[in-house]
Amino acid sequence: MQTNGVLLDAKWLDLFDAECPGLQIGISLDGDAKGNTWQVGYDGKPVAAMPDGRPMLK
Repeated sequence: MQTNGVLLDAKWLDLFDAECPGLQIGISLDGDAKGNTWQVGYDGKPVAAMPDGRPMLK
């Protein structure tokens, strides 16, 4: 499972342990728009934009 981890706490982790013992959890660490210029969506388009709305990638 991939998550930003914001809402993960001991109760969630205990539940996952009990119900899905082999579950692996990846934590996403995102930055600002400039730092995320390499990220693209499933459609191949950039997910980050400049403050004025222009896409970061061409």
